[in-house]
Amino acid sequence: MLATSVHRPVELADVAIVPLSTTARIQWRFDWSKGHVSDASLALTLAEIAAVPPGRRILVACHHPLAEADTRTTGSTRSGAQALQALGAAGAAALLTGHVHDPFDLAREVDGKCIRLIGAGTLSERVRVTPPSFNDIRIEGREINVSARYLD
Repeated sequence: MLATSVHRPVELADVAIVPLSTTARIQWRFDWSKGHVSDASLALTLAEIAAVPPGRRILVACHHPLAEADTRTTGSTRSGAQALQALGAAGAAALLTGHVHDPFDLAREVDGKCIRLIGAGTLSERVRVTPPSFNDIRIEGREINVSARYLD
């Protein structure tokens, strides 16, 4: 899954994929597998976004969803809403995430602009609502097209 394997920026012809760390080794809450966006990781991601050459679509890859997507499990990402606001304001077109293991594709408005929240499925069948799946993401010009592909 792309969202968990990008650790440094990736630049393609018209797209830049910038990482945002949402994982923490331990947190002061019962289920510390849930996400957390630290001030330092957000600042690093915002600096990397600022360095992207003009005209490229910016996608941010992180493990945990920054907003809930009505999936069976939750991201419950601490400081996720604030990070989503900051990333949208900085020009991110989409967030690529995982963690909840059910695919989703939502649009949210941030500062009058649309930002896509795209969650990946998983190949695991353990406690999942949807069958094993992955996302096929195609970027054509300014359009981002997402198709969830399900395995039989």
